[in-house]
Amino acid sequence: MAYEPTDEIALCNDGKYRWVYEKSLYRDLSILFLLFKIFGAIVGIMWLIYVVIFLFESGTDDLWGITVFNLEMLLLIYGLVIVGYFLYAAIMGGKYCVVFTMDEKGVNHAQHKAQVKKATLLSEITMLAGAMAGKPGVVGTGAMAARTEMYTKFSQVKTIKANRTRNTIHLGGNEVYARDEDFDFVLGYIERHCPKAVLVLSRTSPSSSEESGLLIGHIC
Repeated sequence: MAYEPTDEIALCNDGKYRWVYEKSLYRDLSILFLLFKIFGAIVGIMWLIYVVIFLFESGTDDLWGITVFNLEMLLLIYGLVIVGYFLYAAIMGGKYCVVFTMDEKGVNHAQHKAQVKKATLLSEITMLAGAMAGKPGVVGTGAMAARTEMYTKFSQVKTIKANRTRNTIHLGGNEVYARDEDFDFVLGYIERHCPKAVLVLSRTSPSSSEESGLLIGHIC
């Protein structure tokens, strides 16, 4: 079944759909949890590398020490991520504002230009503080914050994870947000143009959704 978009999604003269979405950084912590997953995976990979090295060089004597060290490092990074996230949220006024551009080839997720300068400045401060303190985890957090735009080619998407209660469609490392009224249209459009992808629907419990409070007529 093909769904039609509301007036909140504009079909522009270049044949691309564009819309704006505002996500509350306080009520929706999906970005924070995504950072947890990313840094957790990084520390986990580092732990495996250390284990392999020590098994070949020192046997199993130092495995407990390596594990404790990595757990301490993970807790430290998580603490820094939490502090950095809520500092970021405060500077951004509690909102993450995104402009989406979508056509048959892919979708672009770009932080609204009104927020980009703030995000870039915050990331530079974070990376500088991390470098001066000799903490690569802080530098990594700042580098991630500096990313204000991400493009996904539909031909490369293998899995589409749709979370209707959070108004979010996951395409690998990219996230697409759409209001309740437009969620089926955006999801259907993406699914039709991702020939290699498998659709996975989330079963998370219902929560209050948000609506974009911005006009979109100026983005075409």
